[in-house]
Amino acid sequence: MLAHKLREALSAETKNEMLEGEVEIDGAYFGGVVRPENRVEDRKDRRMKENQSDRRRVVIALRERAGRTLTFIRHREAEGVEIARARMLAGSKLFADEANHWDALEADYASTRINHSERYSDGHGKHTNMVESYFSRLRRMVVGQHHHVSHNTSTSTPTMPLGLKIIAAGRMAATPLPS
Repeated sequence: MLAHKLREALSAETKNEMLEGEVEIDGAYFGGVVRPENRVEDRKDRRMKENQSDRRRVVIALRERAGRTLTFIRHREAEGVEIARARMLAGSKLFADEANHWDALEADYASTRINHSERYSDGHGKHTNMVESYFSRLRRMVVGQHHHVSHNTSTSTPTMPLGLKIIAAGRMAATPLPS
């Protein structure tokens, strides 16, 4: 019961939070791993759509430099475009990677893009290292403490600021922040 009340209080704190200034945006996929069969002859090609799990989710994070981090759980990273429009103030500067779906935000915000296949930072503030750092810590938490991410994304459940719901036995379930 206490965990539920804590999630509810933290969720209410970020419900109407708006980000301004320099904001980094990115997404990282969690869950939905299909384990290979032990015997080689029983294995399926996990790259094919029919052999993939429908439980994979993306955590979309908007991280204000020297500020807050807002996270959301969705099915596709491209859904972050509408989230950014709803949670960023006009005049904010956006930092993103070269994913095509972030192109839609260039008309609304001053944007700086970084091509990760060439470099992760240009040394002059052009990077998404802060939001990537968030995902690194989140992955370490999933692997090291919780060992499992549920695909259940019930919108009626209050969440923690990092968009994860702690459930029984120290596990967490990915749930979206209320909009």
